[in-house]
Amino acid sequence: MYEHHRLRVRDEHTLTEHCTQDTGQISGFLEMKDFVRRFGQTRSDGTYYFSNVRSGLIVALLSIGTLFGALVAAPIADHIGRKYSIAWWCMIVNVGIIVQIASTDKWYQIMMGRFVAGLGVGALSLLVPMYQVSLICIHEYT
Repeated sequence: MYEHHRLRVRDEHTLTEHCTQDTGQISGFLEMKDFVRRFGQTRSDGTYYFSNVRSGLIVALLSIGTLFGALVAAPIADHIGRKYSIAWWCMIVNVGIIVQIASTDKWYQIMMGRFVAGLGVGALSLLVPMYQVSLICIHEYT
């Protein structure tokens, strides 16, 4: 029984690590010509750029989402259980990623997708270690 749970926790932890790479990748996206053309602003001479406010919101809302996700994850997990809560927050991460993928030219869609993905990343960053500890405790006492 313990081996089955350990495999699940490892898979979910890998997902959490994969999602947190998003924080470092956005700086590269902000420099891509196509990304700037689609989501940036246009200067009077026709060149595209990101204002400090727009780039700051796109970058920062993932971290703000992680804060809120971590704050609300524990009470939700106490109510529905850690395992089901982890599955729920994995779906939230996927929704955020889908919103970002589906955006074509609206910068606020990228921003909100990053916020929603951040909610899930923050929750998973809190819940996966809690779940791992609970499995270790179960294994020690059985």
